[in-house]
Amino acid sequence: MVIIEYISRVFVRIKGSPTTTRKYLQICKATYNQGRTSHKVVGSLGAIDDLVSSGEVKKLMLSLNEILAKYDSGQAIQENLAPVFRELKRYQWGAVKVIEKLWKIFELDSFLKKQLIGAEFDFKSIVQLLTIDRFMNPRSKLKTYENASRYLGVEDPDLQHIYRSLEILSNLKPKLEKHLFDINRKNFGMNVDIVFFDATTIYCHSDKEDELRKFGFSKDCKFNDVQVVMGLLMDEEGRPIGFQSFPGNTFDGKTLLKALSELKETFQIQKLIIVGDRAMCNRMNLAAVKEAGYEYIVGSSIRKQNGEIKKEILNEEGYRTLVKDESNFKFKEIAVNGERLIVSWSVDRARKDAYDRETLVEKAKEVLEGKSKLRKPGKAKYLKLEEEVKYLDEAKIFSDSQWDGFYGILTNVEKDLKSDEEIYDAYHQLWKIEECFRTLKSHLKIRPVYLRKPERIQGHLVLCFLTFVFERHLEIELKKQSKWTTPDRLRAAISDLQASLVEINQKQYLLRSEIDPHAKTILELLKIPTPQDLTLLSEF
Repeated sequence: MVIIEYISRVFVRIKGSPTTTRKYLQICKATYNQGRTSHKVVGSLGAIDDLVSSGEVKKLMLSLNEILAKYDSGQAIQENLAPVFRELKRYQWGAVKVIEKLWKIFELDSFLKKQLIGAEFDFKSIVQLLTIDRFMNPRSKLKTYENASRYLGVEDPDLQHIYRSLEILSNLKPKLEKHLFDINRKNFGMNVDIVFFDATTIYCHSDKEDELRKFGFSKDCKFNDVQVVMGLLMDEEGRPIGFQSFPGNTFDGKTLLKALSELKETFQIQKLIIVGDRAMCNRMNLAAVKEAGYEYIVGSSIRKQNGEIKKEILNEEGYRTLVKDESNFKFKEIAVNGERLIVSWSVDRARKDAYDRETLVEKAKEVLEGKSKLRKPGKAKYLKLEEEVKYLDEAKIFSDSQWDGFYGILTNVEKDLKSDEEIYDAYHQLWKIEECFRTLKSHLKIRPVYLRKPERIQGHLVLCFLTFVFERHLEIELKKQSKWTTPDRLRAAISDLQASLVEINQKQYLLRSEIDPHAKTILELLKIPTPQDLTLLSEF
């Protein structure tokens, strides 16, 4: 006699699909027969997140309870079927996902594996946290430490590990810069035929000097604070290449020599054209550029040229109108000691120069009339003193007026390599590096610096540089897709990628916020999957 055991039961389950990330609610029937279990889908009710958000799951439970009450009131569920729902915390998830993805794009895991860091803590996690917070809400390292838990999946760090990480970053600077440079060239077509260089000052929240923090001329007008001088190298697209730090009393013109050394030793670039402003234009610097085998395009003061050159500049013959500009712009090339002096004149610059001069003349007149005291050197520019009598220096006023609208650019680049127009265009892209400094200072808040130890200050600069590499990469790659953005728009869009940690019937879920179109574009660019509206915390 054969005994057949047959048991059947009905249940519901949530099932995923290999073709989508969504999950579906199914009614199934399980059959147990002779030691074997089989499942059969009786019906599929739809995507679980849609059913929950629309209230259909609750309606189904109420309907089943009504049936149970009608046919077996003893088993009916008497309590309220509304789910117990409460919000536990709010997280930012977007910044974490974006920085983690950029970390992979720039292959920083493989870079760190090659370095003998020897840290007794998770250096990678600390640097990622510092980068995330610098990207989203730049502030002191102490504030980053205190607010680390606002980022999803980030564990609370040890404050001393944060400071120790800055010291490690300082030591890694040349190798990290070279690695980022190589990735940009290999994967994103960075072109270093032309490199832009400029320097700025970074003030510190202190009045105590040391080997790095010194008093000097502050471009932020923070003359009561010590500072550090920072030189920055940038390519034509606006991607940062590398930076150098100097004591705060270093003159701008002396920063270029170290930049040349880094281009040779760290980046191993043998040939390029370096573009810099007038502060870089001294004979020692230009000789060093030539000795390094590089070429240059630099601003040049036309008023310091000799008499013959000045006469040629004022000679109307030889000037040409720049084809792509309006007729009120003209330029010509003059040979100067084997170099090319590109002299330009524009009506806009002429108006500005005339306005600036007239302002100084008016101030000089106020001094003569006794309406103002001679407290600033600028007021004395057009004053002349003879036998203790002050009067306007009309000859100087007329002499200066001749140069209204003129500007000089000096280069040793051969004409068959770069035309006058190309030299002019290259020089006038220096605004991009000025914009880089604005982003570093205003957006990423590279200053003020609250740290004291030189190696930690250097680590802070490395951290800001790394964050800037990430931010600029997003800007440029979005631009390639005709998606215009700014650092502020990037931050606002990513900042809105948030999720609430909620508890529903003693289970924890993440309920994400709505994703705006710009944030969605960023996620698509980085190939970051969009989480479902409601997801178990363990599956987010």
